[in-house]
Amino acid sequence: MTWEYQSETWMFYGLSDLYYSFHTSEEWVFDYHCSFFAVTALEKYLKSRLIYSRKDLDPDATEPEIESKFLLYAKRYSHKFEEMIHEAESLLGGERLSSILDRSHDGYIGRELVAVLKDAYMETRYPTSQFVSQAFPLGDNVYHNPLSSSGLLHFVQAMCRELTYGLAGNISVPKVYENVEKTYSHLEPFSRFRNLYTPELWSKSP
Repeated sequence: MTWEYQSETWMFYGLSDLYYSFHTSEEWVFDYHCSFFAVTALEKYLKSRLIYSRKDLDPDATEPEIESKFLLYAKRYSHKFEEMIHEAESLLGGERLSSILDRSHDGYIGRELVAVLKDAYMETRYPTSQFVSQAFPLGDNVYHNPLSSSGLLHFVQAMCRELTYGLAGNISVPKVYENVEKTYSHLEPFSRFRNLYTPELWSKSP
């Protein structure tokens, strides 16, 4: 039980959620399912990166200590996406995430999407009277809805891609990809997913 292992585990679940999001995106009736899994995918990728940083903060932690700490550490961030992204950006260095936050994703600026990610999580999971679309007015009582747009998924994919590259060489990214592929490769949409999302990181075999 190491910080690397925990980081790989969170990335595995994040990559799985990213695939679920892609899978459900193929039918418009599942648009909220697509958005829900996209949001949870980004959360898990961010926590994968932040958990790995504990290796430097607790270099002498024993395996039992790591096992008792990592969930508490992950839970501390809850759904605080802006805080997680800020810390991940400082760990990655440069402006790798900022460039994604500042550009448009099918009409939605990345920073606008980050501001509503927590609300998006709530709206796609629970009954609510607060709707994400209210932050994107188009006119009188008319709104854009990123939860029914490809923009949110494309934004999350871009963020997860950079977080993956930022961990490559520190954790076993190939092992994470191999385990996801073993789990879902029998599903017909999976081949399209691997061709579109970081195709260079999957195994060479079809």
